[in-house]
Amino acid sequence: RNLTDREKEWRISINQRILKAKEQKILQTKIGIVMSLFPDLGGGGACCNKRCFEQIDIKLKRLGNVRIPVNGKNFYDWIRKPDRTSQEVFQMLSRKFDGLPS
Repeated sequence: RNLTDREKEWRISINQRILKAKEQKILQTKIGIVMSLFPDLGGGGACCNKRCFEQIDIKLKRLGNVRIPVNGKNFYDWIRKPDRTSQEVFQMLSRKFDGLPS
């Protein structure tokens, strides 16, 4: 079947959203793996933010399992530095948590 230009654009936009969602899911998994290397953070994890593809929400039990939004790509690059300590990760997330609206 031949699609009209408008239908092609619509199909392309749907496929792009699906690909972005899959990329975010992969990034979420990678962040979760790196976070597991810091057991003294008290557990938690990462989950996708459905409203914004660039954001991933980080949850830490020590901070009450509240979702703390971070830029997924930037956070992943930052947390992967070899000399990163769990104290630095906790302090950064704690600062972001304190800046969240109540």
